[in-house]
Amino acid sequence: QFWWVVFVYGFLPFNLLNVHVMKNSTLKHALQSMLKMFHSMQKGQTLLEYAFIFVIIVLVLIAVFPILHQPIKDVFQKYENTIESSSELWSSSGVVFQEDFSSMDQWNTTRGSFSIDENGRVYNASSGENRAFIDYEGENYTVDINVAHLTEGQGYGVWFRSTDVDSSQGVNGYTFQYDPGYGSGAFLFRKWVNGHEQSPFGRVNVGEYSWYDAHDVSLQVQGNTFTAYINGEPVISAQDDTYTNGTVGLRTWGNSQAYFDDITIEELHNP
Repeated sequence: QFWWVVFVYGFLPFNLLNVHVMKNSTLKHALQSMLKMFHSMQKGQTLLEYAFIFVIIVLVLIAVFPILHQPIKDVFQKYENTIESSSELWSSSGVVFQEDFSSMDQWNTTRGSFSIDENGRVYNASSGENRAFIDYEGENYTVDINVAHLTEGQGYGVWFRSTDVDSSQGVNGYTFQYDPGYGSGAFLFRKWVNGHEQSPFGRVNVGEYSWYDAHDVSLQVQGNTFTAYINGEPVISAQDDTYTNGTVGLRTWGNSQAYFDDITIEELHNP
């Protein structure tokens, strides 16, 4: 029983700590000396010897902690600095597209139909698949939809980095999907390949949510990282490297009814 205690509470911590102090020769030699001492112990140890072992372990931990603490601190500091640096590097190059839906002149409807109601909001005027794209292509940008309001049905989507929107082979690109019809409700990122919708590469299951209220929906397309915001709060972020540029659009499907208004796109650059 004594040697089991020594192994668990003595040898394992010393061996683990020894990995972190290979560059500290003095501490390394001290640890090796203590290990030799434990190996040379005989049976019949007294309570005093147990106490002596415990004191040594505590002293070693106190001595090694500053050495272990700094690498751990450095890791977290590096991670924090990376996030801050990434956020600071990307900045707006200015507004490249604005839409208040006084007309649909800036839009190319490729599936279904869209109309403008008496309040100046665009909405899908038919059930099934509805798609409309703007005449713009970019790499990195933010899309802000000041009013996105699903009133019934499974959900709506925002296309980004989409190409071949009129192609007979089908659209390629991505959608962010506001999708109460997916399971018990979810926010999704999907990839489209030659008109075929792929399994989500980003998914956040939500469940209870104010799905049928009007929201401000924003999308940040930044390198290979995509983040969606609802009312200014991030709800999902995911990464994919397939498509690097393309246009923006709106999508509804099934029996969904959705209204949109005041869309702004700002380009981003990373100096």
